[in-house]
Amino acid sequence: MYVVVAWILALVAVVPLLGQLGNVTSLQQGSATGSKLESVLAGNIISANFQKTVPNSTLLIVVATRNASSPATQHFVTQVVSALKSNSTITAFKGAVDVYSTLNNVLSGLNEGVYKTYTSANETEGLLLGVPALYLGIWQQAYASTQNITSANSIAYRQAAARLSSTNTTAYSLYSSHVLGLFNSAWADSWLGPPRDIPVLQRASAAASVSSLAYVDAYMPTSKGFGESLVEAVTLQDFLSDTHARASSRLADFSVRFVSNTSSLSTALVNATYALGKTYANSTLYSLADSIIWSPRSYGVSGQLASLISSFVSPRAPA
Repeated sequence: MYVVVAWILALVAVVPLLGQLGNVTSLQQGSATGSKLESVLAGNIISANFQKTVPNSTLLIVVATRNASSPATQHFVTQVVSALKSNSTITAFKGAVDVYSTLNNVLSGLNEGVYKTYTSANETEGLLLGVPALYLGIWQQAYASTQNITSANSIAYRQAAARLSSTNTTAYSLYSSHVLGLFNSAWADSWLGPPRDIPVLQRASAAASVSSLAYVDAYMPTSKGFGESLVEAVTLQDFLSDTHARASSRLADFSVRFVSNTSSLSTALVNATYALGKTYANSTLYSLADSIIWSPRSYGVSGQLASLISSFVSPRAPA
């Protein structure tokens, strides 16, 4: 037996109104007759709204209240489902489904996905752009004293390699040495022909883009799309000039857009889950779900997610 918990988004004469969500009220036999029987009214609404969404073996529990998507109602439904799952007297029970358990899993999954993407982007950016930034700082000092590009290149490469290796030998061997070699080559190549009057930071930023894409192609085959998107989103110039707040905002924007593109869900929806914060209370998640249920278009909800919501939540019914 499957149990589906659904809602009617209006006060209708289907079951007695739950004055308090914690109280359960039973139908009163004989309170109406003919077509006004509560069981008949409930059956008609179920047939109209849920006929194609649940199998015949399903027990459909309908909760009627003035605000069926409120956090309080969501909490009540969670308690009902939990009670059903833990009740050992219910036999042949295969599971319970409600719109909020599915929707909340989607929302929490998006939130987790954005923050994991942010962390990965921050670490990858530090590798792909942190190494060129170190190289460039050494190069500028070397060139100021030698006034020779080739000598400055050699000094920058040797000193950057020594610093990276001494800081973390394993990381240097596995990661940063490759970035350093690729950037050194791209940087040296940029000086082979005219023009030579390109500003140093602009030249270094272009070389870092070349070396970053080469690294992604050679060493990040399973996350190539992620790496290429990040290279397009953040330049060496951004990395060196951004304030901490601006850098964080830039990575957050990238993470939201990347998760939106890979999940085929709207940026507005993904951004709303990110705004919950890395840690959040269930009540905050319930409030977001409430807003989405009432106004899915405001969050750009479409496709399967929109179908999910409409299949479990009936339209407004006359009182």
